[in-house]
Amino acid sequence: MSGPTPDVSPAEGPQWWYGGHMEVKVRAEDTGGALGVAEGLFTYKGYGPPLHVHSREDETICVLEGQIRFRVGDDEFVAGPGTCVWQPRGVPQAFSVESESARALIIFTPGGIERMFEDGGVPVAESAEPPAQPQPDADTMAALATQLGFEFVGPRLG
Repeated sequence: MSGPTPDVSPAEGPQWWYGGHMEVKVRAEDTGGALGVAEGLFTYKGYGPPLHVHSREDETICVLEGQIRFRVGDDEFVAGPGTCVWQPRGVPQAFSVESESARALIIFTPGGIERMFEDGGVPVAESAEPPAQPQPDADTMAALATQLGFEFVGPRLG
């Protein structure tokens, strides 16, 4: 029987992603496309993406530290350490950090979208503090959404 090797490629190191400290732990290419995993340290209250819908992957966020408000479809709730929240593709979803900061494990199935953190982030090695990153303009966000297979459908939570 042959298949992907069990080795995971070396990490490129953590990246700043819009004020969050993201580190890809497992890439799609390490799992035959099955999944991608990233760990996120969300460094401020209110951190989180606008309401969006993934067309290609499901997303599971396991809260490790802090409190995070989630919206999945019509449901909105706060989750704390030890809680995993499954966000299926095709369903509007968003999250927002409720505590001063939070840490979570993010699992994408199938994988691939986790590369956005490495491809679009700023290496932590280049900046000990999150770099000032203004909100991307509408054209930049639309291009990112098209490239990665998701659509923004509403505002941030809060």
